[in-house]
Amino acid sequence: MLNKLIIICYYSQKQFLVKGAHAFALLRPLFTISCSLLLVLSSCNKVEPPFVNKTASSITDSTTFQRTVLLEEITGDQCKNCPSAHAKLEYLQKLYGSRLVSYAVIAPKSSGVSDDSLLSSTSNDIYNKWISLTGLPTGMINRKSFPPPISGITVSYDDWQQTVRSILQIPPQLNIILINNYNITSRNLNTSVYILTVDTISVPLMLSVYIIEDSLRNSQTDDSTTVSNYIERNVLRGSMNGTWGDALQNKALPKNQYINKNYQCPLKRFWNYKQVYTVAFVYNENNYEVIQSQKAKITP
Repeated sequence: MLNKLIIICYYSQKQFLVKGAHAFALLRPLFTISCSLLLVLSSCNKVEPPFVNKTASSITDSTTFQRTVLLEEITGDQCKNCPSAHAKLEYLQKLYGSRLVSYAVIAPKSSGVSDDSLLSSTSNDIYNKWISLTGLPTGMINRKSFPPPISGITVSYDDWQQTVRSILQIPPQLNIILINNYNITSRNLNTSVYILTVDTISVPLMLSVYIIEDSLRNSQTDDSTTVSNYIERNVLRGSMNGTWGDALQNKALPKNQYINKNYQCPLKRFWNYKQVYTVAFVYNENNYEVIQSQKAKITP
């Protein structure tokens, strides 16, 4: 049962922060100003200090939930054309901001990577399922299979912008909010995912929660040269609930349905926690198509 509700309103900002999804279901129609909402649950386990992050990911518009798009960039450090795709993704990230959620899926060693530390079982699973017969660089956008001229699930980086733009125009079916709590001493990460449907959903849904690390230094082939101190952005490190995630439900979800999931895992010692993020996305179990995603840093 919710026993404490703290609302801090910011009149000068167009965002609000949420620590409990029940509240935004009830209060969304009333919000013409931006608010930060923190709910303390009486049933939560005690988390010992030092605390690093006790806030939620932000929503840019407090009155309208917006569609987000997940772009999974498939790349490798021995791929000479991959830096061009990296630059395109960086441009799109600046253009669309938090409405574009992205990370790099590093291809297995035999397909364009020389540094084993960049690999993960999660990235291998994704590559082996969809990408193994496709050249690098490429990407998946919401894991959607597109008709011609794209003709499939992998999308050339030349087509990323128009594809992302078209999906962003579709109204969202649900909203996701992420809460991360990270303990520096134990290196333990606790992540809560709050989901609220904004439309009736009749397909079976799955939830995946991934961990990514930004700004890794590595050697990268760029055309005919090798860059020795290249910055690899938003590398997929692993999953908090397995590559394919957990089932949310196996029947229709009505509008304004609230769901909460909680996950816990330790960060590996060589991960820089100051550059670590979580990414949560909900997808259709029947065809793997992502219907909404969200990203949040684990530290301020």
